[in-house]
Amino acid sequence: MENKNQDQKKYYVLRNQKTNELLGVIEAGNEIEAQDIAVSDFDICISDLNEIWELIEISKDVKQRFESSASNEEILSLIARR
Repeated sequence: MENKNQDQKKYYVLRNQKTNELLGVIEAGNEIEAQDIAVSDFDICISDLNEIWELIEISKDVKQRFESSASNEEILSLIARR
């Protein structure tokens, strides 16, 4: 029997609002603030996170597409369709 808690993770990408560049996938449990993870994982200061970087929650399949080297444009279009 599968453990339902395994799907409790949330996935995020960071998008540069000026260039549309996407930075890696961040995995977080429900109890962790995504902003804290983004700042620590990517060494981005909070003022940059608020002004330049946007944190976007993504689904598990978008995460898998991102990890299989889909282009920024493909990932952004998948995110936009949600």
